[in-house]
Amino acid sequence: MSNNQYTFFGDHAALESLTQHGDRLVELDRHIQWPRLVAVVEKIWRAGADKKASCGPKPWATEVMLRILVLKRLYNLSDEQVEYQLRDRLSFLRFVQLGLGDSVPDSRTIWLYADQLARASSKSLSQRAYSRPGRPLGAQTALNGLGLRVHEGAAA
Repeated sequence: MSNNQYTFFGDHAALESLTQHGDRLVELDRHIQWPRLVAVVEKIWRAGADKKASCGPKPWATEVMLRILVLKRLYNLSDEQVEYQLRDRLSFLRFVQLGLGDSVPDSRTIWLYADQLARASSKSLSQRAYSRPGRPLGAQTALNGLGLRVHEGAAA
């Protein structure tokens, strides 16, 4: 019988071991300019937020949800699988900046955030024919690499 007791520093030791064995998500995290991406996506996800009632669940942090969508796209996972993998994999939790005791967005929430970006993307593609062709955003290039084509004015 194994000892299933968790220690205070158990997750830290496990994450250190993952890093030493070449966790590729740590390397990816170093190469993405999150503040620039968050600034673009924030405009889309938070558009009209001041019009909504203050009751109900609070929205997830933009960077957390953006990181989840990066994992979804990178590993070609369904919304349900992303939710499961976030609960199962320490490297995924670290990448999205959540801890073992933190709650994880459910698959429906993941779908809603992705859908909102996709709608803004299709809206921006039609608008783009008339504005700034050939001049992509700095952050847009990274979003395009994720399959998310988002124009800076899409949330306006």
